[in-house]
Amino acid sequence: MCAKPLDAVDTESGSGWSGPILERSQLILDWLEVPGAPAVPFSQTFAWGEEGRPGGSPNHECGAWSGEAVRAVLGGVAAERDRAFTVLRNAYFPREIGPGPKFIGLRVSELFCPDNHTHQHDQGVSMSRVAAFKSGDSQLLARTAELLRVTAAAFKALATPNTYFMGSAGLRSPTKPLWFYGTAFLRQLMGQAGPMPSFINRPQMWREPASVAVRALRFLQRAGDNLGGAASVAPAGCKIKFAMTVYRGPNSHLVILPRPKVPVTDVCDWVQVPWGLSTYQETSNRTTFGLNWQTPPPRPPAGAVRIDFPATYP
Repeated sequence: MCAKPLDAVDTESGSGWSGPILERSQLILDWLEVPGAPAVPFSQTFAWGEEGRPGGSPNHECGAWSGEAVRAVLGGVAAERDRAFTVLRNAYFPREIGPGPKFIGLRVSELFCPDNHTHQHDQGVSMSRVAAFKSGDSQLLARTAELLRVTAAAFKALATPNTYFMGSAGLRSPTKPLWFYGTAFLRQLMGQAGPMPSFINRPQMWREPASVAVRALRFLQRAGDNLGGAASVAPAGCKIKFAMTVYRGPNSHLVILPRPKVPVTDVCDWVQVPWGLSTYQETSNRTTFGLNWQTPPPRPPAGAVRIDFPATYP
């Protein structure tokens, strides 16, 4: 965990928010799960409103919003809880899954970003569900269930069958996309062992900042939450900011992100992920990809099942 005070955030650089938000969420999960762990006090630094914060980006917003919602529930202060829940209802869910004028699509302008950003978006999914589960708020339970189902269906469309090793095209992907934490999230959801060997070999990994989303998901499963039936959904597309197409089978999945009409950079525009390998690492090592439309994607394999992710933007 970070040695300096969590409130000492470098707001001049976007990356300055990532560590403190994740570390604070781990402290909140300690408060939730570990007997005798100290309470996490309210901090205006992390009580973000609907507009976010300077230097923050969508991955930071969902982490700050959802973490504060859990903290407010555990703290038992009605005004803080109501404020945090209002932000989730008015900002987070509408932008991710709609409906309404704020709707952009899942992961908004960072659609299917790989490590080290996907786990921050996953934190929003699982921590907002923790807030709903612990509070029993009916509206929050319904919206988090919807978000879980949409996320699970999309992740399954981007993963190998049965083993759930993920790989996708996406934004904020300047080099080969790595999907360790997205894979861990999906495998935990689907009840796979581990959910990765690293978590078995190093149990302390559950308390590392990047593991917030997976740890929160594990808490919910242990507490008996059905997660809105997310584990049982079939692979499916959903609306995202820019259109993307997945071709699944027979021996791989191919994801293609056509060039949008607006300028974007740091894009993995296609990825082909082999199926049938025994480990995530081997699957990742044999994954092929293209960046910034510099090389054309392979032809979709014969017999592949097409899954479309429609665009909300041109």
